[in-house]
Amino acid sequence: MRKVFLSLAFALAVVSAWAFYPKAPQANGFMMVISRFSGTGFSSKGTIIVIPPDGQAQTQELETKTGTLNKISGSLDQLSIAELKTLNDLRATGWRLKTSTPVVLGNGAITETVYVLEKD
Repeated sequence: MRKVFLSLAFALAVVSAWAFYPKAPQANGFMMVISRFSGTGFSSKGTIIVIPPDGQAQTQELETKTGTLNKISGSLDQLSIAELKTLNDLRATGWRLKTSTPVVLGNGAITETVYVLEKD
């Protein structure tokens, strides 16, 4: 009877200790989202790049149209929509915007916005 009691007490201690076992760490730190539109005239490219804390970049290419000012403006609008959707999706998972930095290079040939997000 004593062996059974000791065995049950040991099993209970092991199960109780399991509750305090360290869990996998959540992704804390910083994440970067880069929205990039490059090109002029007859060729352009829209890209959303998400770089999580582990550094594994995920790139989303967007279909862009060129040739007229209306087509280029439409492509920029689509890029802005994809950018906003990405930021809202990340906000829903606990990320919050820390900073945003617009960058324009080559007389507008490359337009970029870099967002840095933080998770506590």
